[in-house]
Amino acid sequence: AGRGDAAAADIPRRRSVATPRPRRGRSVDAESWRRHGRDAFGRQVEYEDGDELGLGVVGADGRVHPLCSFDEAAVDHVWDEEVDSVDAARAVRVVDDVYPKTRQAQRGVDNPHGEHAEDVYEIAAGALDPRVVVAFRPERDIVWG
Repeated sequence: AGRGDAAAADIPRRRSVATPRPRRGRSVDAESWRRHGRDAFGRQVEYEDGDELGLGVVGADGRVHPLCSFDEAAVDHVWDEEVDSVDAARAVRVVDDVYPKTRQAQRGVDNPHGEHAEDVYEIAAGALDPRVVVAFRPERDIVWG
């Protein structure tokens, strides 16, 4: 259940780090989302993912694209390129304690000169609902050697 991808069951996933600090964020009601969905572009949201909650970012198409973590602390998150986006109607909360930043994208065939960047979302510990689970993908970490 959840991501709808058969391979997703084999992906290491980690629960968000919960602290006693109260979460900040706004609940998303369906009518408000329909009226203001375009204003949500680029916002990070928690969304229903089976019995758990997922973490994603609202894309330009209005759908929620899941995020994954590449660091042990599960603080920095990037687009999870291994799974498909989900319907925005599954969003349950907008996350407020997010610090967007960018990093140089991995060099390779699509970025031979290192001129492309990717968005990274730093999310404060305790800002997420304890039921949020994200894929852990250490291969997405960039180690410059």
